[in-house]
Order: sequence, then C-alpha cells, then structure tokens
Amino acid sequence: MFSQEVGNAPVSLFKDGQVTPLFSGNNVQGLWNDGEDLYAIEDRKGDGRLMRYRWSDGSLTVLRDGLTETESITRCSDGRLLYSEKETGLVRQLTEDRSDPVILSGLNQPTFLMCDQRGLWISEDSTHRARLLLVDPQGEQRTVLSFLKAPQSIVATGRGTYLVAEGGRDRVLELLPPPSPRG
Repeated sequence: MFSQEVGNAPVSLFKDGQVTPLFSGNNVQGLWNDGEDLYAIEDRKGDGRLMRYRWSDGSLTVLRDGLTETESITRCSDGRLLYSEKETGLVRQLTEDRSDPVILSGLNQPTFLMCDQRGLWISEDSTHRARLLLVDPQGEQRTVLSFLKAPQSIVATGRGTYLVAEGGRDRVLELLPPPSPRG
C-alpha cells in the first residue's frame, strides 16, 4: 500500500504489477495494515482523519476526525494501536471509548512510529537536534540516535539491522539494534 501526502489523493495497493486505488484521503501520511484492516491517518491542521478500510468488504470508516498533524499509526504486539500528534508532541492510544489516552508526551515533533519486539520506535521530525527514540516493553525510554535532521521512517531489514531515513540530510542510516539495558 502507498499514499501521497497531497490533497484528495488515493491510497493505493500495488500488487502483481498493478496499482489499484482503494479510497481517497487528504494528505494521508501514515498507513498500517494488520491483515484484516488498513488504517490511514491524515496530516492536516484541525481537520485530519483517522480511517479504517476493511479488506473484506471495501468499507471505509472514519474513526476520528478533527485531528491536527497526526502523521503515523502503528500496532504493537500487545494489541494497542498508537498514533502520533506531531504539533503537540504526543503519542496516543486509539481506544473504543474515544478517550485516546496519552501514552507519551514531551516529544519534539514525533512523526513516525513503529513497534517491534524491542518496543516502540519514535522518530522526531525536527530539523535540529531530532532524535530516534526507543521505548522498551518495560516503558523505559532511550535515545538511540540524536542530532538528526528531520528523520522520517525506520524499518527493520530482516538482517537484524534497521534503516532510518533522514530527510534533512537526504540519507539513509543503517544501525545495529541497541543492546538491552538489562543485559
């Protein structure tokens, strides 16, 4: 799946050499696919939406609206679905009761979220002194990289390393996983 961070552009599926538009969004930046549903989040000022597309029937449901600078969405192994609010420096948990509690605060423009066995990875989309953070399963937050310039996504390579896209310097960094603080 892919999206374009522009107004009224489709979220599309690329499969077997074919591009199939699924639904339209405005400045869709974050996507998360859990196999049954595809979640999309719009990066807009005050009128962003968090949507769920059902693969089984092609239905689209707006789960949240009126969002500001929500850029990323991810699901963690414990089942929590988390999303970032860049402007407010928050990471929230999507909940059935719509309370969406704050999981982390005081971040410097959190943009990209990824959960894996090591915990929750967060990149800060600041042009100066941005960080790549890791919150381990016990809730301990560590700075993995600092003094970055507008880092974006992080992905696992399958070789035991991670790739971090640093937009402000037009480069991709490969890093080894940090050692566990508990040995």
